[in-house]
Amino acid sequence: MDYINTAFTFPTVVLSVLLIIVLFFWLITLFGFADIDLLDGDVELEA
Repeated sequence: MDYINTAFTFPTVVLSVLLIIVLFFWLITLFGFADIDLLDGDVELEA
């Protein structure tokens, strides 16, 4: 019971919520529901 009390105290609950949001984002990205074009490499250069 002390573990659950510690898990829902101030600094831990904020970081846990942020971790859940980040994990949810990466799961969505992994399954292809979100499209990340950060490393696309399709750059148009005019010479």
